[in-house]
Amino acid sequence: LYQQIVGRGLRLAPGKTDCLILDYAGNPHDLYAPEVGTPKGKSDNVPVQVFCPACGFANTFWGKTTADGTLIEHFGRRCQGWFEDDEGHREQCDFRFRFKNCPQCNAENDIAARRCRECDTILVDPDDMLKAALKLKDALVLRCSGMDLQHGADDKGNWLKITYYDEDGADVSERFRLHTPAQRTAFEQLF
Repeated sequence: LYQQIVGRGLRLAPGKTDCLILDYAGNPHDLYAPEVGTPKGKSDNVPVQVFCPACGFANTFWGKTTADGTLIEHFGRRCQGWFEDDEGHREQCDFRFRFKNCPQCNAENDIAARRCRECDTILVDPDDMLKAALKLKDALVLRCSGMDLQHGADDKGNWLKITYYDEDGADVSERFRLHTPAQRTAFEQLF
């Protein structure tokens, strides 16, 4: 109701230059604090402004900042910006800050999606995959506490070796060659 009352005063009108709001009730409203459309979550979260790299829209999400206000992380999933075409149809910007790729068509989907928005493939929940991996008898499951990247070469050319280290001291390595677009795509998907 308060927002509606103030909104009437702030409505644009020809010749109107200002609006005075007198609040004698002592309501604790901060007129300059942005409204974030999702629940706050942890108590140390604050509203943060994140610009969309695709459309430039200034999104307001819950996030964490340092004492001097530097952004540490935000919890926004998708850009909230909207476009309007020449015919008046509105469409939301499709940039996603957090997403999971469809294994079938590589489309970006919401992290909670069960089906791909492009090809309708059922998406596998990463938590279910981890639970299944932990049940395997012959699988090595690491709780990664660090990793090391090494560059090297052999008779087939240059390679990149990645070694993952477990909290218990175990490690596992894998090598990637990055000469062709297919090799780079494979690296991007696996790493």
